[in-house]
Amino acid sequence: MLKPVRKAIIIISSLFLFSSCVHKQVVPPNATMFRYVDKDTHDTIKFYAYKDLDTAIYYAKKENKNILVVFSGWATSTRGEWRTLAAFDDEKKIAENFIIAWLPVDDKKPLIDTNQVVLWGNMNMKLKTIGDRYSFFQNDVFKASCQPQLCFIDTMKMPIGETTYAEWDKAAVTKFINSGLKKHE
Repeated sequence: MLKPVRKAIIIISSLFLFSSCVHKQVVPPNATMFRYVDKDTHDTIKFYAYKDLDTAIYYAKKENKNILVVFSGWATSTRGEWRTLAAFDDEKKIAENFIIAWLPVDDKKPLIDTNQVVLWGNMNMKLKTIGDRYSFFQNDVFKASCQPQLCFIDTMKMPIGETTYAEWDKAAVTKFINSGLKKHE
């Protein structure tokens, strides 16, 4: 059985990723479509997200939206329990108000500029891969390194809303979503 926090993260990430397709049928430019087929119902669910933070920021500025960041990985499940989505009423709100950035921290694709050095604590760290870049960003800004992690940022890469969760029920999910909306409005 999943721990309540992990289960909630899976549920809410599924909600966010599912919602961007259901209520916005237009394919966002340069976005990647993710497809999930439920093994029990065989329903196909599609969602769109940017796999590059800079591209997500560009479109967030263009559309005047905040960014929902999903720190994940190729081996991390963000699909979760699709059947629980029916319990939440916020899907349309998410699709209309946020740009989704799916950032795999284990992406081994090399950075174009392989000479990126960042100060981490009291030592210099060389960023070699895209995953290194996203992992550093997650650790530096949110002081976390677990996946999946959901959070809201503005177009200046500053955290907004809530980034930690205590309970996951309908009220907690609504509170989390609204915390990102308040900063946007």
